[in-house]
Amino acid sequence: MGVSALSVSLIHGFLKKWPEAQITLLVSGQCEDSYLFSKDDYKVEIPILNNRLSPREPLEKNLFWMLFLAFLQRIIPITSVKKRIIRSNPFLKALCRADFVGDIFSGDSFSDIYGLKTFLRLCLSRVVALFLGKELVMLPQTYGPYKSPVAKLMAKYIVKRSKLMFARDLEGADCIRKLMGDAAGKKRVRLCPDVAFELESRLPDSPNIQPRLKKKASGLLVGINVNGLLYNYPESDGGNFDLRIDYRQLVHEVVDRFLRETKAHILLVPHTFADPGSIECDPDACAKVQHAFGNCYPGRVHLVAQEYNQHEIKGIIGMCSFFVGSRMHACIAAISQGIPAVGVAYSKKFKGVFDTVGIGEMVLDARQLDQETIVGNVMEHFRNNVDARRKLKGTIATASNHLSETYDFIASMS
Repeated sequence: MGVSALSVSLIHGFLKKWPEAQITLLVSGQCEDSYLFSKDDYKVEIPILNNRLSPREPLEKNLFWMLFLAFLQRIIPITSVKKRIIRSNPFLKALCRADFVGDIFSGDSFSDIYGLKTFLRLCLSRVVALFLGKELVMLPQTYGPYKSPVAKLMAKYIVKRSKLMFARDLEGADCIRKLMGDAAGKKRVRLCPDVAFELESRLPDSPNIQPRLKKKASGLLVGINVNGLLYNYPESDGGNFDLRIDYRQLVHEVVDRFLRETKAHILLVPHTFADPGSIECDPDACAKVQHAFGNCYPGRVHLVAQEYNQHEIKGIIGMCSFFVGSRMHACIAAISQGIPAVGVAYSKKFKGVFDTVGIGEMVLDARQLDQETIVGNVMEHFRNNVDARRKLKGTIATASNHLSETYDFIASMS
């Protein structure tokens, strides 16, 4: 839902600024052919064009084929042949027609944190745009780290050819400035909050929560987002994230402490709805946590038991009094509604985003802190959540204004 939150927030932001804009989503992966964007009584169909490396895909969707065509038209001097090559492929055609090409790299994928292969695959479609002579605008996202020299070289190639770069944290901005190297390039880097702070919240009429929440029992509701990717890894393997803790044990201890030391009810909130059995599946992980505590604390451990879209899951998170999450956009869904949230971080992106709204101290980095320290800090932040709530009241409004100014700035540059 994090990527969906970013996409829909961008669509909303651009249409608010340019109501007549024709928007196309260019996606590295496989998804539907279109997305129906709706806001109040306004509805618009947004076409989606996919690119993939799979040999089973039609040639027009094959990324290597697109790259070849883009390179071919770049080196051929005959205008009529160039146009014919571009018209032969819907992805290239959409890029060439565009007055503006923005890129958000899923928010945190302009890095090799998820592996060099994944990073290079994502970069190839951006190289297609560059071969077509398009200047990218890198929309608010996290930059780095780059563990591999190859990843660093590719990142440098893209940013040096981008028109404008927005970072959602200071560390990311510094990372890009170092890649740029020259003073002129550094002027193209600007700070901006995460665009999902503006995502609309829509609470479903009767959310499927099991067991059901009774009004008199739900006065103090602590939402806990369980990251399936971290939870489902073998206990001895922290994956690519170099965690100092056993994430599964950490989640269980946090839930246990809330149940033993407070009268709160727990709401387990998935935020990535991967296929059941997938290592990415948050609902599977949440169900395991509920099973572990349901019998000992009957009626106090609740589960969001069906898939909801990005607006609806934000609405459900809005029911909580306090939130703990390891999917960053689950935390943003809470924070943007003024709900104090602790981010149990597996990458640097959490700290920078939380800093933009003045609660960077509520990020607990699982790569640096041990389990006892993290759990102790979660409970301490819970006890002091009134201060965080008061702080968020002002900083969220500031972030919203900053986002509006960013769209204005993009308009002035376009």
